[in-house]
Amino acid sequence: MSDCVDEELQEEQSQILKHIRGRLDWLVSMFFQKIKSLYNNRHSNNVVRRTKLRRTMSDDLHEELVAEILKRLPVKSLLQCRSVCKSWYALITNPSFVSLHLAHTTEANKPYSLVIKDCIPVSINPKKPQFVLHNDDVSFSEYKQLDSSYVGFFTYVNFVGSSNGLICFLAPKKGLIVWNPAIGAFITTSLCEICKETYSVFGFGFDRKNNDYKVVRIVYALLDASFPSFAEIFQLSSNSWKSTVTLKNLDYDVNSIGSCVELNGVFHWFARMRNGTKKTIASLNLSNEAIQELMLPHALAESSNRGCCLTVYNESLAAIDYRGFSTEQFAYLRCSIWVMKEYGAAESWTKQFTIDLQNHGGIGSVLSFQENGRILIKVSRNQIASYDPRTQRVTPIGVCEDFFEVHSYMESLVLLGGKRNNSMVKTSIEE
Repeated sequence: MSDCVDEELQEEQSQILKHIRGRLDWLVSMFFQKIKSLYNNRHSNNVVRRTKLRRTMSDDLHEELVAEILKRLPVKSLLQCRSVCKSWYALITNPSFVSLHLAHTTEANKPYSLVIKDCIPVSINPKKPQFVLHNDDVSFSEYKQLDSSYVGFFTYVNFVGSSNGLICFLAPKKGLIVWNPAIGAFITTSLCEICKETYSVFGFGFDRKNNDYKVVRIVYALLDASFPSFAEIFQLSSNSWKSTVTLKNLDYDVNSIGSCVELNGVFHWFARMRNGTKKTIASLNLSNEAIQELMLPHALAESSNRGCCLTVYNESLAAIDYRGFSTEQFAYLRCSIWVMKEYGAAESWTKQFTIDLQNHGGIGSVLSFQENGRILIKVSRNQIASYDPRTQRVTPIGVCEDFFEVHSYMESLVLLGGKRNNSMVKTSIEE
């Protein structure tokens, strides 16, 4: 009897939630129609009509309800909504709403693939880099091209990382650039040269505990074993380099093609113990700046193969091991993707996939992992192809460039209405 009552209660609750969602969707639709009407008439001379619309939108709806509706709108629409009234401008540019909108966008899980074209040194190719968003689905169709003219990318840029709608680059003569193309805002910061014999590797990510975006710069000496490797941390909130962390007993493996990889606020990179041969993973926690060592699977730790890089697969730390480089095809014949199923547990490393393309011209590199389970790869003649691990089928997508990269990206409001530290935050959109 109780089971029947529980089932009836669950069914009733389900119907109530369904009704609420339906009413909310209707309200969002009607609400946005009013927004579009107001926005289309915002330059009209009919002041009375505009004032009436503003009163209707702002006075009749509770602020929490307005925020609940607005968080569902895309970034472009929210930028238009700032013109409705002062209270909406204050709400949309408020850091709390920016976080609310970001949380909803993340939960909706609708990322794009960012294709960066012509990303090589100017001495080889003098073209300006192009940034194009593609839909992250089977079609991989082009969504839109991002306008970067106001940022001033005149030459090649080095992609550092992407997090919550922010993209970080290292640009010659400009230093570091953190850019939000959805709202047209960016921050620049200069870099101090340590000494000519040192090298740097960069990473970019989000510190959840301190609610701050940070850049990590790992400095090491390639030939001087006595030079103490260290890491510098740049905080976006203060627009300054704050911390220096000494990387004790770790020697950066510069032969790796992988650089810093951020996962859940922790940076990871390949390292080798001084005077040793065993490869391992070093990590730096953005919140407490603690250094930790993670073990690689035996097949990778003891291997002298230099074709290995770190990545993130399904929110887990992963390593890609490329094998069988063909000088004739200028590509690897195969690669294996290892995934750490349980973070920090060396025994949880699992060989998830092996991509063997020796009969298909080889594989240049793994570009990204799509939400539909497919893997974007670079194949012969610099084409992008989709690889289905289930069927092992390779499908050319048709996007072909001489030099390109592919990264995951989603739009957000981060940097909107943020601090202007020494006029370093710039925007191309009028507020």
